Formats: sequence, C-alpha cells, structure tokens
Amino acid sequence: MIEEKSFNLKRDFPLNIPQMDLLYQNLFSRGKTLRATMTSHVADCLNISKEKSDKLGKIVEYIHQSSILHDDVIDASPIRRGALSSWMQYSVRKAVLAGDYLLAQAAEHTAEMNNIALMKLTANVLKQLVEGEWLQSSLKKRESMPELDRVSKLKTASLFQWSLRAPFLIVNRYERELHHCLDQIGALMGVLFQRADDLLDFDIRNKENKALFKDMEEGYFNSFAVYLSEGKDPHFRSQLRACRSLKEVKVLFRDQEFKDILNSFDEENKKKIRDCQNEIEHSLKLKLLKSEQSLIDQLKPWPWRFYWRQNV
Repeated sequence: MIEEKSFNLKRDFPLNIPQMDLLYQNLFSRGKTLRATMTSHVADCLNISKEKSDKLGKIVEYIHQSSILHDDVIDASPIRRGALSSWMQYSVRKAVLAGDYLLAQAAEHTAEMNNIALMKLTANVLKQLVEGEWLQSSLKKRESMPELDRVSKLKTASLFQWSLRAPFLIVNRYERELHHCLDQIGALMGVLFQRADDLLDFDIRNKENKALFKDMEEGYFNSFAVYLSEGKDPHFRSQLRACRSLKEVKVLFRDQEFKDILNSFDEENKKKIRDCQNEIEHSLKLKLLKSEQSLIDQLKPWPWRFYWRQNV
C-alpha cells in the first residue's frame, strides 16, 4: 500500500484571502500526492532528515498542482477529479494566479535548499512541462504513439524523474550514470502512469471515478484511442472521435475485437513494466551504495501499481 504524504498548507499559504485558501484546500484534498510519496521513499533510503524530505515533497507537489490549474484553463476542462475545475469555481484569472503562486512557493523552497544542481533540475522540469503542453496542443488530429509518449515524458515523467533524482542531489550524489538511470526509470513510470490514465478516460478499470471521454471531448486522441484506430480508415477515426461512452466505442468493433486490442495494449505495457523493474533491479542496483539498497525494494512495485492502479 502506498501511504500518501500530507501537507500543512496553512503554514505555506498565510495569505488570509478566504477564496484563495478555499481553492487550495479543495485542490489538495482532491488529489493524490504520489510524487511527494515517491520523493519521501527515496529520501528515507538516503537518511535525509524529515524537514528536508517534506520540503522536497512540497516542491514537487506544488509544481504538479500548478500544472493542473494551468492545464485545466488551457484545455478549458470543466471537470477535475469529479468536481468542477478551479477556473470554473473561481474564475480563469484566479486559477492562473493560484497556479503562479504555487510555482513561486516551489521556487522559494528550492532556493532554501542551497543546492545549485537542484535549482537547475527544477527549472528544467518547469521547462519540460511547458514544452509538453505546447507539443500536446499541436498534435490534435495527427496523434501517434511516439509523439504521445514524448508528451508523456515531458508532462508526466518529468516530475517522477524529479522525485527520484532530487533527494540524491541533496546528499551531493551527482554521478552522471546514476542520474541517467534514474531518468530512465522515471521516464518508463511516466509513460505507464499516463497510459493507465488514458484507459481511465475510456472507463476501463476506472476505480477512481475520473471524468470520462474528456480527451475526446477536447478533440484529442490519447494513447489508447490511437491504439484502437491503428490500421483503420479516416472514417473510423471520425466515428471514434464522436464517441462519448465505452458502449459507443465497442459498437465500432466486431465481437471480441475490442477485447483483443485491449489485451494487446496491456501486453505491450506489461513489457514496459518489466523493462522498468529490470532497470531498477539491475542497472540501479549497481549504482547504489550498500546502505542505499533498500531503495530497490521500495521502487520495484511502483511500475506495476502505476499501470494497474493498485493501491495508488
């Protein structure tokens, strides 16, 4: 079971602006803190103090939640995690300002760590998030699996990579091979997490009550939609793009065909899970000190949980 982190928001946001305080309380109460939890697991294996570990967790979660606020405005998404998006509740201007303030808090916490390498890593993540959003907005009606994986690595994996790497920077572990390995692991985790999210959008294994067919409503084919449409003609793609329920999607396929495609998609991602676990068990293990080996057992279950959404 992944035990999620929690944060004392009042200490970080002493604004005494009722509507903004409520916006943040709603935002953080609805979301999971997987990135902070991963950061905490890595920090614990490196014997980093709780104070520093918590600060690292806040940095990555503030960046993540800021990206959610901004993404919902950019995509004009009215629903987030089964509730009205912040911009719908409080206005576009207030949602954007709230996201900007979170980024400022993340930057301030990063500066307080007095680590230039961490500052560079954080700045690079912010840059990747913007690049990913820009790339995604340019892909509509010409999506492909390689391009969608690229978006996933920029928008989703970059924060998992930060979570894995930041604690090592705090203990002055700067070895290039170590950080390359952590980047590889984070990249695979990000793709797996996003592909699972894309299945949730189709109401497949959706135990999280996420809004359905949000991507399609925005005119965007996610990874599973692209997988379903491979080898199909433009007319099929138009029909699929018009679907707003899983029942409507299944009507487009012959008996058993849809199940076979879903099984094939799962098998492809099972291979990515194995690749990620092999990277953790073999490549990463060679780069860790003996005192850090507990990290292997901490990280091994995450790829499986990310894709199958078990205890996540």
